[in-house]
Amino acid sequence: MAIEVKVWRDGRPDPEIEGLVQIERYLQRLNLAEGFLVIFDQRTTAPEWEERMHSSKAATATASGRSVWVMRG
Repeated sequence: MAIEVKVWRDGRPDPEIEGLVQIERYLQRLNLAEGFLVIFDQRTTAPEWEERMHSSKAATATASGRSVWVMRG
């Protein structure tokens, strides 16, 4: 299992796409079928912690068909 962590900061786009590309490279290199992408929203306009904390119910498939669970907080 591989884990990639991203931080969403003010003035920057949502890092999900960049994170999925990066975790896919890790999974390919390690010959793994699944992993996690964790995104921490640190923007000053971010919703309250309870509102922004969630995870995907089903894994997102990468371009090569690997499964990545996206968790946000």
